[in-house]
Amino acid sequence: APDRTPQAQLPACTPPTMRVSLRRFVHFRPRATSLLRASVPLRNISRSSWAKGSRFLSTESNFDTHDDFKPQAKNEFDMSDIHQLIKKDVNENPLMIYMKGTPNQPQCGFSKTVVDIMRHIGYDFRARNVLSNDLLREGIKSYSDWPTVPQIYVDGEFVGGCDIMIEMFKNGELEEMLEGSSAKKVAELDASDPQ
Repeated sequence: APDRTPQAQLPACTPPTMRVSLRRFVHFRPRATSLLRASVPLRNISRSSWAKGSRFLSTESNFDTHDDFKPQAKNEFDMSDIHQLIKKDVNENPLMIYMKGTPNQPQCGFSKTVVDIMRHIGYDFRARNVLSNDLLREGIKSYSDWPTVPQIYVDGEFVGGCDIMIEMFKNGELEEMLEGSSAKKVAELDASDPQ
């Protein structure tokens, strides 16, 4: 195809290799806008939106939208709902940790330390990320009356946070407590459920 771009549009200091690519770019630009103009029928665009430079098509209709398709407000939880969720979690899971982040990707050093301790002693646990919901983050603190996260529950009872876990791990109390609980070791679960 012959080059239809005049040389005056390109700066004089443009290297020869860029002149070719710039010419191609400039050459194809008018074609793209002409295709766009052809694909958008002007009768669907109101004159006021065209004058304002609106990029949206204006189609006027007189029918009402059904209620099912109207925007709905999100269901908000209150603190009693969060406390019910926490109560259900700690009662159904023998070893429950409320932490910042997930066990595979903790988002604070204290949460990572607690996960590392539990993995080191080999117990199966469940965790909930308090950063996923601000109400959950505040709710867990009011539920246990403990100001920090992570929080560890064994058989429905609040045990403590990271500092208490470290101390109990060092003096052996943590393993004694978990042996007397209904929490299971990962090795026991793997042996009872071979896949």
